[in-house]
Amino acid sequence: KDDEWYTQEIIVRGKNIQLKINGKTMVDYTEKDGQKPYDKNFERLLGEGTFALQAHDPDSVVYFKNLVVKRLP
Repeated sequence: KDDEWYTQEIIVRGKNIQLKINGKTMVDYTEKDGQKPYDKNFERLLGEGTFALQAHDPDSVVYFKNLVVKRLP
């Protein structure tokens, strides 16, 4: 909902990504071995070392607080 804080967890282990909102799993995706890029200009393949937080609507305002990043075993 607008104007409401929530907890979001993004857990990446190898080629698996889980997205949880307030503890509820919303996405559990595993990239297939040999997955081809979306197109030559935008790979959209899992890699290492970079992540981004964004809003897709250019007119929206998004706030983040208490960001925690940790390496998983």
